[in-house]
Amino acid sequence: VQAFLSPGDAEWGGGGTVVSLTSRANTRSDASTEVSGAWSGGALWNSSTLDFDAPALSSAWAAASAQFELVADTSRMFLTAEGMRVQTPRAPRLGPGVVSALDGLDPGLAGALSSPSVEEVTRASGLARVDWWFSPVQRFSLRAALGHEERRTEGPGLPLLDYGTTPAATSTDFSVAADLTNQQTEQLTLEFRGALSGSVRDFEADGRPQAFVVEPGAILGSPAGAGGSVSRLDFNFGTTAHYRVGPGRSLKGGAQLRATRFSYTHGFLTGGRYVAATLSDLATSP
Repeated sequence: VQAFLSPGDAEWGGGGTVVSLTSRANTRSDASTEVSGAWSGGALWNSSTLDFDAPALSSAWAAASAQFELVADTSRMFLTAEGMRVQTPRAPRLGPGVVSALDGLDPGLAGALSSPSVEEVTRASGLARVDWWFSPVQRFSLRAALGHEERRTEGPGLPLLDYGTTPAATSTDFSVAADLTNQQTEQLTLEFRGALSGSVRDFEADGRPQAFVVEPGAILGSPAGAGGSVSRLDFNFGTTAHYRVGPGRSLKGGAQLRATRFSYTHGFLTGGRYVAATLSDLATSP
């Protein structure tokens, strides 16, 4: 479905629960805006093998971008932002047969382990870039980006950390970069680049040590070592000289300086890992 509003400034598109809007105004001045979004009121996946009723879910996503001139024929700016919240159902940790075999398990814990859980991912990010021409032979650009994500689970989390799985975590990433290009002579052009970027990730666990109960085949607690923290900070600076020695031929040389700081803390929220033949053996183990 498409509808054009006077006089062709905006275009709407819709399909299911997806609606997008693109501005077509000021195309001659090389400025534009775009907005899009999506929403879902149900589970984003289903399975014919796993037989359980998914809880009430809702997911939403939205993005917007714009580019325009700050000073005519001198500087331009580009802005973009994105936000989302996605809720995904997770199958119950234990089936009815396994729960009945765990005689003596706390009723509240048994109910939680036998009910589906919901993983919720919330993310927001943004980017801004400015390009500025000081003169026909000198250009400066600056870019900054920031992103934040939170991943939570309502109910029991992942029983195991396997390939493709992500534990509950909070992460923040940022990046700032600048570039200055200056044509010194008709043959020589100098380019200076600098960047600073970093990230912080905190992985969480529910605090219950992981336990394998062999006889019913049950996994209790959270993965050993699921909790932890990782941070990184990078600085980079480089300069490059371009020298034209003739038509279609040039020489290029430069230098680069880089510094990195990295820290990693592992497993400060979890205990060990235990294996027991039955639940009673787990209860009586030291």
